[in-house]
Amino acid sequence: VSDVVTNRKGKASGSLPKVLKAGDEVEVKDEQEVVSEDPATETPVAEEEGIKLGIHPDDPPVGSINGVPRILSSFDSYKRLIDIYPSDANGIEFCQGTFSEMNEDIYEMIEYFAKRNKILYVHFRNVSSQLPSFSEEFINNGYVDMYKAMKIYNKYGYEGVFMDDHCPLIDNDIDFPGNWGGYRSRIFAQGYIQAMIESVKKS
Repeated sequence: VSDVVTNRKGKASGSLPKVLKAGDEVEVKDEQEVVSEDPATETPVAEEEGIKLGIHPDDPPVGSINGVPRILSSFDSYKRLIDIYPSDANGIEFCQGTFSEMNEDIYEMIEYFAKRNKILYVHFRNVSSQLPSFSEEFINNGYVDMYKAMKIYNKYGYEGVFMDDHCPLIDNDIDFPGNWGGYRSRIFAQGYIQAMIESVKKS
């Protein structure tokens, strides 16, 4: 990484700058090299230890935030990621909400990665629309047809976990520690997920 990343206001010798000041920008000279370094070195270790690695997409999936590049924010970047080191240990933490924010076909992305057995687990959530503007919605709202999505996972044999995630707050709820949402909103999402799984299996 140190060879391909520089600070436009001063070269970073040997590593990323420890502190970015307001107005600084980080320039990625070779995105492919940055993406490839970790999977190429870490996946063999994961294979030896019998574990699987999954990387969450940049959320939101935009080119940069405050001058810092986002390098896993598109369908193509994830295609490259799984091709860098072909292995069952090199997978994806498939945050459906974040992938839904990309200006891509969410159903095509689910199919592409599910049929290749690259999805380790799913953040099964919904958003109002794609970039440039979106809001995180209750699981039964948003633009994604969650039943259609669930049918694709099932069609291609996905057997992993569906997790509630980024649940909107409900009045007078109690915050759920460690993630957005409260206990009632997360229980609502979990019940919806279980009903969706059962509905698809019985259809």
